[in-house]
Amino acid sequence: MLPSVQHTHYTEVFVDVHRFSYLARFALDAYALPALPRADVDLSLVVEARQEEEMPEQILGAVHFRGFDFKTAPSLPDGFLCAQLPALEL
Repeated sequence: MLPSVQHTHYTEVFVDVHRFSYLARFALDAYALPALPRADVDLSLVVEARQEEEMPEQILGAVHFRGFDFKTAPSLPDGFLCAQLPALEL
């Protein structure tokens, strides 16, 4: 069960996608994605704090989708994101 918070007009669901197994990804594709055209989705990327000195956690970015349909959305050209971002040195 995903942790969630029920509000009057919406429900918050917290999803740690890097832990998704194949079965969870299959279920998301089969059940959740077809419902997106009927939903309003607010998506935020959070930089997770692992230790107290890293607090407070920060939102890296956020986007709002209304009636988004992956099946009819245009695709980005191959390499689009890689071409736009500078290389990171680790």
